[in-house]
Formats: sequence, structure tokens, C-alpha cells
Amino acid sequence: MLDTDPATGLRTALKANAAFSAIAAAVLLIGDGLVAALLQAYTALGRIHLAGIGFALFAVFVFWLARRDPIDLKLTRAAIGLDLLWVAGSALAIAVGLTSGQGTGLVATTAAIVLVVAIAQLQGLRRVTAGGMLIGR
Repeated sequence: MLDTDPATGLRTALKANAAFSAIAAAVLLIGDGLVAALLQAYTALGRIHLAGIGFALFAVFVFWLARRDPIDLKLTRAAIGLDLLWVAGSALAIAVGLTSGQGTGLVATTAAIVLVVAIAQLQGLRRVTAGGMLIGR
């Protein structure tokens, strides 16, 4: 059967965001030593843990948002905005030299994945609003 719910794509993108954020959280919290080595930031374990906790909280929030019926569009826009802030912050960190070597690749790859997910969420949001589902305007 064909799914005609315009929110399906948005829900899928939000769940993908939640999954990626949960994986990133696990890597940062469990593999903190490896991440510190890649970033050449051995004294930054506290910040690595903080980023991991942030990813975990964001994963819970975005998954909760994806499961709401109807999806709150204001909160969806906020989640997308946070994703785009992450991408901009990552680009800034690379540009001013806060990363080096493999750390730059790790930060850039993470930012690229977050950007792809944000674009998918924006496309899903556009379909929902075009379909007349103006929940949470």
C-alpha cells in the first residue's frame, strides 16, 4: 500500500537524525580516548564528554519529536536550526584552526552528515507544510 501521509518523509529524516546523534553520543562517551587522539585534544576529555551528552539529549529530543502525532513544526524548525548551527560551528572550528589532521576530517565528516540530515528534514518539512499540515506553525 502506498503511504500518502506527507509527514512520513519528515518523520524518517528526524529518526535518522536521532539515530546518527545517538551513535555520535556513544562514540564520544565510550570512545572518548580515541576521539581525543584523533582530535589531538588529550586535555579536552571534559568537552568531549559534554558534546557526547549534548548529542544524547538531542537524540532523545529529535526521536520524541519524530514520534509525535502531529509533528510540532516549531520544534522541528528548532531542531533543524540546531543542526545548521552545528554545521556552521564545525566550519568555523576548522577555519580558525581548532582542529588538525584526522580531527579535521572527523569534524568535517560529522558536519557533512548533519547537513545532509538537515536538508532531508527541510525537504520533509516543506512537504508537510505544502500538504496543509500546519501544526505548530
